[in-house]
Amino acid sequence: MLMDLAKQLTILQGEQYSNSSIAKLHWQYGKNKYNETGLSILKKRHHFIKTACTMKKGNMQARLETSLILHHIPRTTISDNTDIPVTAIFWRIFSLTDIADFIQNVGDKNPIHKGSNAIIPGILLLSEVLNTVMDSKEIIMRFNNAALAGQPLYWNQLNKNQAEVYSKKGKVFNLIIGKPAKNRRDIDG
Repeated sequence: MLMDLAKQLTILQGEQYSNSSIAKLHWQYGKNKYNETGLSILKKRHHFIKTACTMKKGNMQARLETSLILHHIPRTTISDNTDIPVTAIFWRIFSLTDIADFIQNVGDKNPIHKGSNAIIPGILLLSEVLNTVMDSKEIIMRFNNAALAGQPLYWNQLNKNQAEVYSKKGKVFNLIIGKPAKNRRDIDG
């Protein structure tokens, strides 16, 4: 279902969306909760757009909310000497072929995902996160920096519901697995 949602998002084509980057992804899967299906614009400002792609299958529903920064190529270099936490483990390398196959399958025409310095699409990263934490019905990813094709990525599990992914250039994203607690009492029981 995620690839179908990614295809819905690619309806946003053209110059106004070229060279844009994802700041946040929110994936949900479960019982029907939202009335609409397809692509919805939730919020739009000059250089920001928040969308929701929703699809239903029986009484189940998948929803992908994206926060896009328009006309913003994400940072790809911070430092060549980023300290990857000692608790982090090797997670994945995405090749140019992995990226090319993904953008062809979903119809993504954003130029930041092409060429020898292709930036890994956020939804491709989400797809691999879903393969890693298979039992989760909700994932929130907040992007700090972009990761390039060929860069090793390292997974740092902070606790049951939080993780981070790093490259040698810096933290790529923070991850919340499952629904975050609303207040401290929910965490402490």
